[in-house]
Amino acid sequence: MEKFFIDKGHTATPLPQDYGTDLLVETFDRNGFAENGYIRLQLKARGRLKYSRDGAYVSIPIETKHYFLWIEEDYPVFLVLYDAQTANAYYLYIQEYFSDSMVKKPKKNAKSVTVRVPVKNLFTERTVDYMQDREAAIRNQIKGKIKHEA
Repeated sequence: MEKFFIDKGHTATPLPQDYGTDLLVETFDRNGFAENGYIRLQLKARGRLKYSRDGAYVSIPIETKHYFLWIEEDYPVFLVLYDAQTANAYYLYIQEYFSDSMVKKPKKNAKSVTVRVPVKNLFTERTVDYMQDREAAIRNQIKGKIKHEA
């Protein structure tokens, strides 16, 4: 996974402890200058993923504690599922997914919530550009809104 980001000129740092983020990505513009912000990735690898009957999506539970951490994060968080059997990875933009009013949120006191990751979200080198664009969109939304005053 790191190679996808490094090949695009970014840094991808694996975090030693899994507290809901496995990989922290810092992006750089086309001139090689660091961009403010970051992208968080939670990686899940399975020998065999649980596909829907029609093969359109993969279902996977996520811990509720991660859900609350991720939806409160300003910068993009992506869940990436790797299917070892097919050697394919699929991604889900967490905050966008849960902003959909039709998506089930965790019930009170639930330990997990199940997400559906569309198989059309195949992780490729273009996905890195998409993630960087999402980060830039957030950066533009918060520009000038945060005041660092004493």
